[in-house]
Amino acid sequence: MVSANPKVSALWLVGATAGIYTKVRGSAGTGIRPPDAFEIAYTDNPSLAPERSKSFDAGVEQALFDGRGLAEATVFFNNYDDLIIATGSFSGSSQYRTDNISNARARGFELAGTARVPLNALGGGSLQVRVGYTRLATEILAVDQSGSAPPPFVVGDRLVRRPDHQFSADVLLSGGRLSAFFQGGARSSVRDVDPSFGTFGGLYDAPGYNVWNAGASWTLWSRLQLFGRVTNLFDRDYEESLGYPALGRSAMVGLRVATSR
Repeated sequence: MVSANPKVSALWLVGATAGIYTKVRGSAGTGIRPPDAFEIAYTDNPSLAPERSKSFDAGVEQALFDGRGLAEATVFFNNYDDLIIATGSFSGSSQYRTDNISNARARGFELAGTARVPLNALGGGSLQVRVGYTRLATEILAVDQSGSAPPPFVVGDRLVRRPDHQFSADVLLSGGRLSAFFQGGARSSVRDVDPSFGTFGGLYDAPGYNVWNAGASWTLWSRLQLFGRVTNLFDRDYEESLGYPALGRSAMVGLRVATSR
């Protein structure tokens, strides 16, 4: 089966003088996910089709401070149609064991800002800071020809592992022989599934968390660099996926040698 999957995008650059510009962009398109081996093996549906999505986004970028700053804003909309589900609870909606009758959607916006500050005291170095925030709203919709959603969900539930709020920050210092970074982020709570039984084990609220990392490197000679980094700097207890704890604080120190060919 051949399926067209078009996408179109456009960009409009408004002025570009002395590092100041405004960029307006947008795109729209479709996506597909073909049935996996399990879904194909356990169905009597000869017409089982790929899951489909439709997406649209629009954004604006504004350069500031003679090109040393950048502000960005994006809105996005995604609709997921023809999702594959087992139809045992929806016998009136399909005659097959699995069918493309489930639906969902996601929409939200992203904000980001970047600033770069020259540091003459570091021999032409710079300090760069970037922060970002994402607001995401997801919703499980009713199955076609039904007012219900696939168990254990109900109509209006959030999609699993999609946080409503997410924040990130990156700080990079560079100059001369020294470079250093501090980066991390945070997310709000998410809906998740039982780690052993999946959706058959029910839904749970996984708590939000924040985690931060830091590191630095120092060039000893032209081809020899001393580096170190610390992950989970504040030793947070957290789980990216419910039931799978992340590592605590860890550190690494090493030498990096560059060789010529």
